[in-house]
Amino acid sequence: MLKCLIIDDESHAIELLTDYIQSVSFLQLVDTATDPIAGLKLINEGSFDVIFLDVEMPKITGLELLSGISQKCKVVITSGNREYAADGYEHGIYDFLAKPIRFERFLKVVQKIFNSIAKENTNQKEEYIFVKLDSKNRLKRILFSDIFYIEGAGNYLSIYTDTEKIMTYLTIRDFEELVPAERFIRVQKSYIVSIGKIMGIDGNEIILENNRRVLIGESYRSRVNEFLNNFLIQKKIVSK
Repeated sequence: MLKCLIIDDESHAIELLTDYIQSVSFLQLVDTATDPIAGLKLINEGSFDVIFLDVEMPKITGLELLSGISQKCKVVITSGNREYAADGYEHGIYDFLAKPIRFERFLKVVQKIFNSIAKENTNQKEEYIFVKLDSKNRLKRILFSDIFYIEGAGNYLSIYTDTEKIMTYLTIRDFEELVPAERFIRVQKSYIVSIGKIMGIDGNEIILENNRRVLIGESYRSRVNEFLNNFLIQKKIVSK
């Protein structure tokens, strides 16, 4: 569970985010604050994974409050003014949610945060990713070891395992950032394959364990060949 804190001087904004957080199984709302000074006190005295932080508040702004956050957590700026996004990223925020906040956009951000924290946790026994399915409250855990390849189409992905095709609201770049680089490799603009599922290469095609063939893009060919050559060399050294 990811522990969440909301700091916003508008009660209706807190109510909306509270509803969103309660709709997601891996989020837990620990506290809220309408006063930024009180919010900073909560941050310094507590432990949070995610902070949803408004910008335009009395006494100090959300951007000014950022400098007082000492603990390691993911800060998501929430504001109706998109110009604050650039300033926020300069201050090290994780993401930006534009008000009025849509649930689909909210879920995409927290999904990325969950997977990012899971990736950072080296003690985790199982490696997996959570993805959003076709309805508000449906999330699915997919083990990295089950994935054969990923096909991107704009803001959506199709994740292929040996038994099913799973569609989710993520870009291929989002997926590439969330999964271990040593487990997956991008072989063309719209495809990422699981390195552990590669059986071989036939010309310009990668052959996977399920006999699926994925074409290697022209601009990715040298990178794929270099990676696989290094992988084969390492395997030979280990086998000796």
